[in-house]
Amino acid sequence: MTAGCLSEREVESADTNSTLELTSLTYYTEQLPPYNYQENGTVKGLSVDLLEAITEKNGE
Repeated sequence: MTAGCLSEREVESADTNSTLELTSLTYYTEQLPPYNYQENGTVKGLSVDLLEAITEKNGE
């Protein structure tokens, strides 16, 4: 599993006319209130809300 990155070789060999299938994407963050923080074991904050809106718009 990768964190949403392609190696340089994968980028060079990718067919620009095809779509890459992304099966998994991992997001990393830090405690930086009010943008991202953990409350009662749940990640919250403005950045989290934005990320959720983006993934929802992309149908994920």
